[in-house]
Amino acid sequence: MVLAVQTLQLAIRQQSATRTQRAVSLEVANAMERMMALPYDELTPAVNQEIDLASRIQRLPQGATLQIEVTPLADERAKRVVVTVNWGEHSGRVRTPRSLCAYRYGPPEEQE
Repeated sequence: MVLAVQTLQLAIRQQSATRTQRAVSLEVANAMERMMALPYDELTPAVNQEIDLASRIQRLPQGATLQIEVTPLADERAKRVVVTVNWGEHSGRVRTPRSLCAYRYGPPEEQE
């Protein structure tokens, strides 16, 4: 009987962890989608401070942080966007961060 209860507790914890990981992955995808919807000129390294993250953070696990990094590339016609969520568990263990990386290219240059 004790073994059955312990196994059930383990299954419930695993299911909860899977739900949290799914929610974090969806939030990373949603944040990336919002970034890609911005006009090219508004996609700057300062965009992380401009986005209203308060509502987003509420949906993430407690103590989670959402980071958005925009880096112009050398040819200046492209930007690299990385969205990352770091979070821990109730036990204090740090989980592997979830990240997405995308490249955004500017409008084509006009040929004269």
